[in-house]
Amino acid sequence: QGDTKTYRNVLFFGLLANIILNPIFIFGFLFIPSYGVAGLAISTVMIQFFACIYIFYKVNKTRIKIIFKFANFEIKRNFILNIFNQCMPITMALFLVAIGSYLILSFISVFGDQAIAGYGAAVRFEHLFSLPVIGLNTAVISIAGQNFGALRYDRIKQVYFTAIFIGFVIMVLSGIILFIFAEIIISIFSSDLEVLKFGKTYLQIAAFIGPIYPIFFISHALFTALKKTYIIFYSNLFRMVILPLAIVWSILNI
Repeated sequence: QGDTKTYRNVLFFGLLANIILNPIFIFGFLFIPSYGVAGLAISTVMIQFFACIYIFYKVNKTRIKIIFKFANFEIKRNFILNIFNQCMPITMALFLVAIGSYLILSFISVFGDQAIAGYGAAVRFEHLFSLPVIGLNTAVISIAGQNFGALRYDRIKQVYFTAIFIGFVIMVLSGIILFIFAEIIISIFSSDLEVLKFGKTYLQIAAFIGPIYPIFFISHALFTALKKTYIIFYSNLFRMVILPLAIVWSILNI
């Protein structure tokens, strides 16, 4: 419906609630006992519970009102098949991302714990800078999907290329920041010279990769809007598993 603010609010206030409640339940405060690591789980359940109530309230403030009736839970074969055909390729595509990450980590482990630590710290910051592109991804799914239903293919093309251009500019600027401040960024996580070396090297190379990300993210959003999610599966299969496996193995062994 074009409302991206509600979920933003949930995440923002959820973050603040985590900052406040996590230490309270971990270490204890006043009448609340110390739960240790289990306190993280307790605060998470509480925050998610209230977030769920808030989202339910917001949904019912829109024209789409949720009324609980047993008829709503009747199995409708065509609906289920349609949802299954859309969600399974994306589910498997995300599964391939996890496999790809595992493969990369297994290769990095050859160089020791410092390499894994440096890579881990660098990737966290790389993901942080790619968040605007993920936001564009969500916008493209909404706008392109709406116009696909309205048969306005001209608008789909416009939103696709506009989003790629905006994403490219953002990632070029982010890449410059990552390249210049790579060592300072990694030093936030560790003072170990080996960790700094590995993390800095990765970030400075990754800075040149960033501008390519919008093409993948926004193209995947477009395929989702056009109900061609199986293409995302094949894209991730080659990009996250087959090619890294072949290329990284070749670099390390040949």
